[in-house]
Amino acid sequence: MACDDNDENTENDIINEYCDCLGTAIVPPINPLLNLNSLLAFYSYPSPTKGPSKVVFTTGVTTHTLLEVFDLNGRNLGTLFNQEAQEGEEYSIDFNGNDLPNGVYIYRMTTNDETVIEKFMIAR
Repeated sequence: MACDDNDENTENDIINEYCDCLGTAIVPPINPLLNLNSLLAFYSYPSPTKGPSKVVFTTGVTTHTLLEVFDLNGRNLGTLFNQEAQEGEEYSIDFNGNDLPNGVYIYRMTTNDETVIEKFMIAR
């Protein structure tokens, strides 16, 4: 593509052309179909834990939210949250992993728009 103006170019084409002219590279653009308003703030602590841990999350929109715990073999060890989460409200969920052996586990948070996975470790 030449370094000139072209009204048929999309915004991404223009950015890529500009970078090509400068001899630079860019990271691929964010998926334009992704609803940025629905993104989750999601974390767990402590990790590693001796058993008890806490998951904290907030959603950008009111949406049905499912929080589950899995082992690395994909076995569902439990559902911690399965209801509508209100936009902007912070949720804090306790998880007691005292009955689980040492190892790496996964929290999986699923909403209508996305899935987020967070690993955590139990080490005694």
